[in-house]
This record gives sequence, structure tokens and C-alpha cells, in this order.
Amino acid sequence: MLGELGGQPVLITFWATDCRACIEEIPDLIALHQQFAHKGLQIIAVAMPYEIPSRVKQLSEMRKLPYAVALDIEGVHARAFGDVSLTPSSFLIDRERNVVSRVVGRFNLADWRARIAAM
Repeated sequence: MLGELGGQPVLITFWATDCRACIEEIPDLIALHQQFAHKGLQIIAVAMPYEIPSRVKQLSEMRKLPYAVALDIEGVHARAFGDVSLTPSSFLIDRERNVVSRVVGRFNLADWRARIAAM
């Protein structure tokens, strides 16, 4: 997944449609997208393996998510990030592919704005 993004900072969040905290942080993800996408930030919301694809699609369309949404049907991405099982789990990755922040639960928007701006 990361190799395809060519040295850009990436925010990856693992989420579920039935996760209240995941839904509550959508406005923060949209705000980060609006502020930093033009500077190269990629945001990828990875739906957990147990998610029903049609529910993910429906919620993504209903919320008009401006960032990428991926299905992880076989759990490959969740395993690659340390067997993610709790949602939301978010990873901020710099241009050199280093995880600079990992948060289980809702991330702090002001903190991540500052970290992303510094990248």
C-alpha cells in the first residue's frame, strides 16, 4: 500500500462503520484532508476485515469522504500494521516511511496538524 504513494506523508486510519469514535473523527479527517492534501498528504481509511463492503461504500458516499477508502477483506493491511484489531487505530507516516505517530482511539487534531505541518 505505502509503496504506491511515492514518498508522500500518509495518514492511515483503520475504522469500522459501527465504531462510534471512528464516525466522530470523520470531520477531523476531512479537515486534515482539506488543509494538507494539496501539500501531498494522503489519507487512507482502511475498513476492517469484518466490514460489509456495501456498508462501507454507503457510509463513504453518505458522508462524502474526500479521501481514499480501502477494504481490507483478507486483513492483509491490519496484519501489516501490527495486527490492528481496535478501531479507530491511526498511523501518521512521514515521507521516509517512518511511523511518527500511532494512536488507538481518536487522535488529537491539533497535535496531528502540527506534526503534518512539520513534514
